[in-house]
Amino acid sequence: MRIKGLFIAVIIGGVLLGQLALLYYVFSDRDVKPAPSVNSLASATATSSDTPTVTPTDTATPTLTPSPTETATLTPTPTDTPTPSLEPTTPTVEPATQSTTIEPVVTEAAVATEVPLPTMTPTQRPSPTSGGQSFPTPTGGNNLILFSSNQDGDWDIYVTSLASGILRNLTNNDVDDQQGVWSPDGSQIAYMSQSDGAWDIWLMDADGDNKRNLTGAWQGDEEQPAWSPDGTMLAFSAEEEVYIWNLATGEAINITNSPDFDGFPSWSPDGTQLVFRSNRDGNREIYRVNADGSNPIRLTTDAAFDDRPVWSPDGLHIVFHSTRGGTDPTLATEWQIYVMDVTGANLNLVAQMEGASLTADPAFSPDGQWLTFFANPAGNDDIYIQNVITGEVVRVTQDAADERYPQWAP
Repeated sequence: MRIKGLFIAVIIGGVLLGQLALLYYVFSDRDVKPAPSVNSLASATATSSDTPTVTPTDTATPTLTPSPTETATLTPTPTDTPTPSLEPTTPTVEPATQSTTIEPVVTEAAVATEVPLPTMTPTQRPSPTSGGQSFPTPTGGNNLILFSSNQDGDWDIYVTSLASGILRNLTNNDVDDQQGVWSPDGSQIAYMSQSDGAWDIWLMDADGDNKRNLTGAWQGDEEQPAWSPDGTMLAFSAEEEVYIWNLATGEAINITNSPDFDGFPSWSPDGTQLVFRSNRDGNREIYRVNADGSNPIRLTTDAAFDDRPVWSPDGLHIVFHSTRGGTDPTLATEWQIYVMDVTGANLNLVAQMEGASLTADPAFSPDGQWLTFFANPAGNDDIYIQNVITGEVVRVTQDAADERYPQWAP
């Protein structure tokens, strides 16, 4: 028994010694690192460590702000002028109810969008307009006037700005181009040209680009273009008749159909009627007709020559030039400008330049408060504008050349 008890005591003693040894190992200075000081932490932060410490922070969802994107400006590629047919054929139109179909013309003139007008750049040749003169600008319109001039030796289509005095030649070739007229939205200009020999109706953009012959397939001369108010049709004279041409369908209708000369058409503001000049009764007189050719009415009856009628923007008046009042009204040598009601009543002299034998080719400003015309008190034909209320007259062009057929931009 004593041996057994001694054995148990030895075992218990061994266990106690082992636990003491374990405690000594755990708490020994050999394996416990001293806590770092504040200075050592600062030093460690300033230097790179093998294992970087990542401190989690609240991260907001990033807001993506799109960077501005430059929009490319598309510069249109110049389009070559179409080569007209060298063997034109004359469309046959018998009664006014018949029509002829010619090649349709794609146009955007009727689109109700704002279209930039021609850019008047200082690099152009100086204008013949009087230097430093203040020109009026019609209410609701702009200060651009289109006209024909022979200052380069032949007739070309020009546009001038009343505000800047800058002048620009839009046709600039070696043949005659005359009687330019703006489309209702100002984006295009119809005019008559001899570029292909005979007088044809041509079309170009308002800056003079993209010229194309509209009536090259016709024989003879096509002259005096006039836009319909919605920009979808052109009236003009051909074969001494007045035609209306639908630009989308190519259909051309003879609306006068008389054996005598009919020409110089002008549309009513609502597009339902036209006025024109005719000598069907033996003298140059002003007539009115429906757009389908029905119900022609003679508006003037006089021994004088009445010519170039133009409807006023309000639809109430017609302005034209006439030899009445001249020394010999039966000769087309002295022109003055008259205005009358659309019925032919209330005829009045509205423009007569002192010292001028010719005061002609009237056209209204968009607001109807101004007329533009040409006159020759200086010996050559120059463009003038006149206030129809006050009678104020301002000379626009001042050079030795002739300027005619003025048209105020819409």
